[in-house]
Amino acid sequence: MRNEFNQNRPVERSPHSLNAQHYVERVYCEIKAMAISYELRPDEQINIHLLAQKLHVSVTPIREALNRLLNEDLNRPGIAGGSNS
Repeated sequence: MRNEFNQNRPVERSPHSLNAQHYVERVYCEIKAMAISYELRPDEQINIHLLAQKLHVSVTPIREALNRLLNEDLNRPGIAGGSNS
């Protein structure tokens, strides 16, 4: 019996999913630019709630962007909620 769902078709994403990915990408680029320009200083603790207010977003895309930057070694420990944990 052939399964119709196992055909080699590209995965279609909902418009909401694409918009969310674009949204996170925008936040990522903004935070990366802030880090590169030293608007976010290397010795500064990052409070994700204040950063979210500044960028007019929720904390979720902030967390995702910071995790991505951390994986790229452009970030530093002590980020979550501005704490050192």
